Amino acid sequence: MIMSRLGSCVLVAVALLAATLPGRAQQQAPALVIGIQQAPSSLDPHHEGSTPNINALAHLYDCLVEEEAPGVLRPGLALSWRVVGPEAWEFVLREGVRFHDGTPFVAEDVAFTVERVRGMSATPNPLTPFVRSIRAVEIVEPGRVRITTDGPNPFLPRDLAYVRMLSRRIHAAAEPRDFAEGRAAIGTGPYRLMRNEPQRGLELARNEAWFGASQPWSRVTLREIGSPAARAAALVSGEIDVMERVAVADLGWIRGDARLALSTSPSGEMLFLFPDSTRDATPFVTDKAGNTLAANPFRDLRVRRALSLAIDRTALAARVMDGAALPAEQLNAPGSEGRAADLPPLAHDPAAARRLLAEAGFPDGFGVTLHGPRGLYTNDAALLQALGQALARVGMAARVEALPPQVFTTRANAFEFSLYMFGYNSATAASTIRGLLMTRDPPRGFGTVNRMRYSNATLDGLMQRALVELDPAARGDLLAAAQREAVGDMAVVPLLYSVHAWASRADKLRFQANPLGRTRAMFAAPAQP
Repeated sequence: MIMSRLGSCVLVAVALLAATLPGRAQQQAPALVIGIQQAPSSLDPHHEGSTPNINALAHLYDCLVEEEAPGVLRPGLALSWRVVGPEAWEFVLREGVRFHDGTPFVAEDVAFTVERVRGMSATPNPLTPFVRSIRAVEIVEPGRVRITTDGPNPFLPRDLAYVRMLSRRIHAAAEPRDFAEGRAAIGTGPYRLMRNEPQRGLELARNEAWFGASQPWSRVTLREIGSPAARAAALVSGEIDVMERVAVADLGWIRGDARLALSTSPSGEMLFLFPDSTRDATPFVTDKAGNTLAANPFRDLRVRRALSLAIDRTALAARVMDGAALPAEQLNAPGSEGRAADLPPLAHDPAAARRLLAEAGFPDGFGVTLHGPRGLYTNDAALLQALGQALARVGMAARVEALPPQVFTTRANAFEFSLYMFGYNSATAASTIRGLLMTRDPPRGFGTVNRMRYSNATLDGLMQRALVELDPAARGDLLAAAQREAVGDMAVVPLLYSVHAWASRADKLRFQANPLGRTRAMFAAPAQP
C-alpha cells in the first residue's frame, strides 16, 4: 500500500514553482485551510477509490468528464462526447492542456491511463469497475479518441468521471515511492502539490495555467484532523477555515454561532450492515458462553432478516444522528438512478426478530462482534454502539469494535469479519450493486468491494443485463429489480442515508454543500465584503 505519510518532509520536485510563488504572508490572494477527516492513503489517483482519496486528489488531477451533481456531467479534459455506435463513444479533447511540469496532455495519455487502471485491480478499493468494459482506445486524430467497449456501456461517461488522467511520458515508469514522495504527483488539475507532511498536511499552490475557471485561493492546505471535536475547535480558533463532516453534537451550536456558517446537503451515501452469509463457519460468532459456533448463523436468511428487524432506523436518524441522516430502505438514496419505487420502509419489530432467530435454531440467540470504522463517517462510533445495543435486545449479544479506517479496511479486505458496518456513496444503483454485491470478479470490475464474497446468480443476471442496456427506462427497470433482489435477500442490511454537513468561517468564505459529499477548495468562494 502506498501511504501518503511516508517520509518526514515530502517535497515536490517541481522546484521552479516554489521559486515563483510568494510566501504565505506576502500573498495577495487569500489562502485556504481545510480540515479533513482523513488524509488520502496515496497520491496516486489510481491507487484507491475511497472518498478521502477522491476528494483530495481532485485538486491535482482531472478526469475527461466531471460529475458535479448526481447524474449531472460536465466537460473536464474532454469538451464533448457522443455515441458513435452500439459499442463505441468518441471524446473530443481540450486543446492546449498541460501537466504541472509543462508536459502536454495528449490523446495517448487516455489510452495509457485506461491500461494503467486496468492493471491495478489488487489495490484496496480499485477503480477497475470504471474501465472494466473498455476494449480499446483508438486515437482518431490528435484531439479525438474513440473508446470501444465489450458490449454497450451506457455508463461510460459517468464511469470516466472517476478516472483521473495521467501522462505516459511522466508516469509510465513511476513507482509507488515516486507518488509518495511527490515526484510523480503531477496532474493537470487546478492546484499543484507543494509538500506533503503529516503534521502540516497536503499543501497545494494554485495552477495558474489551469483550463478551468480561475481559482480564488493562491494556496490550499488539506489538514487531517481525525476528531470532529478537534476540527470544530480548530475552526473556532481560526486554525482552519472550513471543516467537513460536522459532528451531530455540534450542529446546534454551530448554527447559533454568528462567526460560523453551516452548509448541509442530503447525500447518496448509504450506511449498511454486511453479514457474512457465505462461509460455513465465521470467525466472530459464538454461543452465549463465548464458544465458537460450528455453523454460521448468517447463512440463514431468517437471521439476516432478524438483523434488519432489530433496528429502529427512524430512532437512529432522529436520536443518534440528530436529523443528520434519513432511514434507508434500499441501497441507493432518493434521487439516485435505479431505485425501486415500490419498496416500503424496513420494519422495526424486535418480537418478530426473536421469532425468526428461534425458527432458525437460535432460541437463545448468539454472540457476535460488530466491526466498523471509527472516524470515517459522521458519528460512526456512536452509531456502532447503538446498533450493538439494538442487536443485543433481540438476542444477538454484540461486542462492538470500532477501528481506525485504514486498519478496518485492510482487515475487511482480508475477509476477517463476520458482521460489519460501512458505507457506499453513489448516485446510481449500477455502481453500488456492481461494486458491492455482484459476485467478485475484479478484472471485470464486479464485486470489487464485495468484502463478504456475497454471490447471487439472480442479482448477477439482472446487473449484467442492466450494465449493457442503452434504453434508460428498461435499464431503470433492471436496476430496480436488482434492488428488490438485494433487499429481499438481505445481502446487506440498509441502515441510513447520510446528510453531509460542512462548517466554515462566515467572514471568510461560503462553502457549496453537495450531495456527492465532496470537500474541495473548488467549492469554496470568498465571502463578499
